[in-house]
Amino acid sequence: MRQSAAPAAPVRARPLPTSIRTRSSFIALPVSASAWPREIRRLDRGGGKEKVQALTEQRDRAARAFSQGLAHGGAGRHDLALECFQEATEHDANHVAARFNLALVLRHLGRRTEAVGMLRTILDRIPDQPDTLFCLAGALNELGDYPAALAHLLQLEKIAPRHPGLDEALGLALLRAEAPWQAEAPLRRAIVQDPAAATTLNNLGAAFMAQRRPADAERLYRRATIMDDTVPAYRKNLGVSELLQGKLVSGFRHYEARREQAIWGSNRSFPGIPEWRGEAIAGRTILIYFEQGLGDTIQFVRYLAVLKARGARTIFLCQPELVALLAGVAGIDHLMTDGDPLPDFDCHTSLMSVPDRLARRFRPFRAAFPISARSRTLRAGGPIASRATAFALASIGRRADRNGPFPLKRWLRSPRSRACASTACNPNLPLSAMRLPSSAS
Repeated sequence: MRQSAAPAAPVRARPLPTSIRTRSSFIALPVSASAWPREIRRLDRGGGKEKVQALTEQRDRAARAFSQGLAHGGAGRHDLALECFQEATEHDANHVAARFNLALVLRHLGRRTEAVGMLRTILDRIPDQPDTLFCLAGALNELGDYPAALAHLLQLEKIAPRHPGLDEALGLALLRAEAPWQAEAPLRRAIVQDPAAATTLNNLGAAFMAQRRPADAERLYRRATIMDDTVPAYRKNLGVSELLQGKLVSGFRHYEARREQAIWGSNRSFPGIPEWRGEAIAGRTILIYFEQGLGDTIQFVRYLAVLKARGARTIFLCQPELVALLAGVAGIDHLMTDGDPLPDFDCHTSLMSVPDRLARRFRPFRAAFPISARSRTLRAGGPIASRATAFALASIGRRADRNGPFPLKRWLRSPRSRACASTACNPNLPLSAMRLPSSAS
């Protein structure tokens, strides 16, 4: 069988739907509630009965269109709701409730920039209106304007600190602003308001992880998993928190849930060839493919030697940047990259799933792998220390994730690769001392 190794296509997460509000009392005092009667009384005193009748009919048409829009929105007919709310605003330009619901529908339909503009016109008419501030912060967050979203939430906290959903949204906004200590208080309040909210438990766990409190995060992730074990993110995050504490067996088992997430782009399929689940491997050829970043590959490639010791023939599909470094590594029978023709193999699995598949009791193990004589010298950087490379690439994983792929060759030429050698050459450096993938929801 000859196949071509194609890179895994990333899967983008779909945005969560925005609920349509189906009640008309969310605006405390719509402008139309006071403007229309005053205008009618003024015309009536002036003897303009025909104008009064015309305005009354126009108001009634706006009210009917608004009611129809609420009915369509509540039933999920968002296109029809959009038309009705637009008609209501055409008949009554001061109908703030119609404008607000129109913004909700636009946001739901993905027209967030238009929704933001509509919400800002409402704030021009009614400054500090709580529902409008909250909805505007949500739309700005979806557009990626996190500082502006946080500013509106902080403004809302001053005028309506008990607004529904504020604590959860404020906590998440503070997390995005890299302020996990400030995010803890609103997220704790959100849990008090709804102790059974698994999502809130997961978010507070993320704040604890950012504070480097994996034990506290583990407790929350475990509660979230018990409340709703159908969400893979909760189990994956639980695994990360356990791994950071050195609980490797249960940590790797829970970390497998990452592959169930819709946003995960590292899964690969090979039609007709089964995935290895930990069964006997002696005498079989297994394809192991890389997952995530360069540092992850360097940390986990050591497990191929364990597979080799169990009688397997190993094929490793790695990133192009690591070919020179991994050439001759013990445990790899055949090294290749994406685009190379695949030889025949009997089963496959992801590199970072190998520890769980082996299902053995872990002890602290070496942080690096043996490098052969011919791979000790790289053209880009000259002699290097393998343990230093592993330690450094793992340590800068967070920065590399934010800034894109890490330039391995450029790093090997930098003084940093030599500066970390004294720390990284500890032969018994445990996995818990290394940087592991951060918990993403």
